[in-house]
Amino acid sequence: MSKILIVDDSMTSRMDLRKVLEEDGNYQVIEAVDGEDAINVYKDNLDVNLVICDFHMPKLDGLGAISGIFAEAPDGRVPSLLLTTESSSQLRQQGREIGVMGWILKPFEKKALLVAIKMILDKEASKSSA
Repeated sequence: MSKILIVDDSMTSRMDLRKVLEEDGNYQVIEAVDGEDAINVYKDNLDVNLVICDFHMPKLDGLGAISGIFAEAPDGRVPSLLLTTESSSQLRQQGREIGVMGWILKPFEKKALLVAIKMILDKEASKSSA
């Protein structure tokens, strides 16, 4: 079972994501309420397999949160996906530059989200076994 860290300041968004992931049955979900909280939660859960992060949040935005998590990660990175209303190509490029592996627009389609998660986790698993 893969452990996924959901980072979003909206309780409704976190609940919607948790429901989709837990119904799928392949994921253990932990949550953080903003970017700073995400870094602290990650420090206590270094075995996280994927971070799904909102972009617009108080204290630290999604790119800042993911960068902070990467700074704490034993190998310098964690598979990550931004799930946001933001569609700017400039922000997408900034995400790619720091190592974000995917970008899904809100409101998300359940199937598209699960496919993206599986693709990222499969890619990581194949790197580990190679």
